[in-house]
Amino acid sequence: MFAEPTFEVAGEDGKYVPAKAVIEGNDVLVWSDAVKKPLSARHAWDSNPAVNLYNKEGLPATSFRTNKEL
Repeated sequence: MFAEPTFEVAGEDGKYVPAKAVIEGNDVLVWSDAVKKPLSARHAWDSNPAVNLYNKEGLPATSFRTNKEL
């Protein structure tokens, strides 16, 4: 699991809250106990994010968000 909340999820109200995330195979699973039905997620969505997601070459992931409901 990632140590810092670099991931966030939002429900129907559109308000993002810090989320937990784990990598399973080729997928990143993101959730928060505060959001019962997540509809969108984002990563490192800040002006100076503390990134802790890297690819196999060791390069950090850039900021991203989902563009459709999860």
